[in-house]
Amino acid sequence: MDDHHYHHDNSSEWLFGPCNYNADYNSRRIGLFLVHLFLFVGGLVVNAVVVWVNWRRRHSRNTVIFCLLNMGVSDLMILTMVPFYMLDTILDHVWLWGEFLCRFSNLIFVLNIYSSSFFLVYMTVERYLTVRRGSAPKPWGVSEKRKRTLICAGLWTLSLFLSLLETVHVQVLDWEEPGCYIVPLYDYVGWYTSLSVIFLLFQFLGPAAIIVTFNILTARAVQASPEVQGGSSKNVWLLHVYSLVYIICWLPINVNLLLMVVDFLEPTLFDCDTTEHLIFGYAVLQAVSLLHSIANPILYSLLSRSFRSHLIRAIVQHLPKEALATKGTLNHGNSAAQGEGATNGGKAREMSESSTSHSDVDS
Repeated sequence: MDDHHYHHDNSSEWLFGPCNYNADYNSRRIGLFLVHLFLFVGGLVVNAVVVWVNWRRRHSRNTVIFCLLNMGVSDLMILTMVPFYMLDTILDHVWLWGEFLCRFSNLIFVLNIYSSSFFLVYMTVERYLTVRRGSAPKPWGVSEKRKRTLICAGLWTLSLFLSLLETVHVQVLDWEEPGCYIVPLYDYVGWYTSLSVIFLLFQFLGPAAIIVTFNILTARAVQASPEVQGGSSKNVWLLHVYSLVYIICWLPINVNLLLMVVDFLEPTLFDCDTTEHLIFGYAVLQAVSLLHSIANPILYSLLSRSFRSHLIRAIVQHLPKEALATKGTLNHGNSAAQGEGATNGGKAREMSESSTSHSDVDS
């Protein structure tokens, strides 16, 4: 949900008296603009790299890589919409880009917030099943491909449906200045409350419960597996980091959203200052939630030894042949000595890698 659906003009009269809330709105707008600028630049780079590398691996039978590719596309699309929110913030909610972009930007933003969470859930469950399967080969054939395709189509369809519930009411309204707002025709309070509950259930509570549960189950399965050496199993703590990061990024904004719903249902419960804090807090916490689009590629791809090796291989393929020939000559003497040690250590590391890094399973 974007921050246009809940807007209060500080210059207006409050429900039972004047609103005397004082704040440095210029400093707030500049601060939010800079935060979104950092998120946009940093997130765009890392997610573009993840999508590029995993697109080259798209024919892998590994469902985890398939999920990483879809999740990377989702996070990338979220971040491409950030410039609209940057300009909307710095212009104090003045929308200059017409009705179509008002609706389209909202649709893409909300659609990919849902799909990113859904594919993270799918990936977490798939990783648990892979660890439970151990070294046994994964069944693969036409039926498995069809099942994966149907699940993917189902997740994107569900994301589209949930995002359309909000986007159908988005429009440009000319009050003092044109703005992009969500304005349902009937029963604004009831509609807003219902949409907030749907967002809470489908975007946070449901995914968080599944992610935490299956990460705990995966950690136990790894520790109980005879194929994982004791020293390597210490890296299981990373599984709990996955769960913690998701909760840290998405719990605050959902709590804030619930308080805003309470304010809608009981307008006299909070005074003007509290309501203004909630509105501004929502904008800040929305930026915090976008950190998850940067955390995803770092946690699930860049920390993966397998992903890094594929990234280096992809970069090397684009280097000039003269540079590769020179490097090959310099390293020729060391390759024979290193080969035997790599062979002996590789198998011992394989199961440990698959237990903590999503993209190393069956890659």
